Amino acid sequence: MSRDKGRRRRSGWIRLLLPRDQAARYGTEIAELWEHSEHPARDAVDLVCAAVYLRAGLRLAWVLLGVSVALTALSAAVFALAAAGLEDGIGEMLRHWWSTLAVVALGVALGSTTLWAAVVRRGRLLL
Repeated sequence: MSRDKGRRRRSGWIRLLLPRDQAARYGTEIAELWEHSEHPARDAVDLVCAAVYLRAGLRLAWVLLGVSVALTALSAAVFALAAAGLEDGIGEMLRHWWSTLAVVALGVALGSTTLWAAVVRRGRLLL
């Protein structure tokens, strides 16, 4: 097999395995590194593992973003109900353990939603 044909074959595998943007950006470089590798079989396994991580990980990020948005909406509803049940409104919330939990839950849900929205927007898991 000629060197050029081997490079095209590897580039084809890389395009199939990696997400489109990753393959377009790094495909040629990965194919060249793979071509000159002393352990091509091991590197092929590493490439497959990385591709699974990138593809499944980003899908998981979308799922976690959806869950976070749902939890934020639920926490906001609980927060509103807790505030409505207090005589002095929101100012009284931190004096009761049950209403403080609504504040903490809303803060955690907003933080989680912000994190997963950033992950999805950037298109990668590592921040």
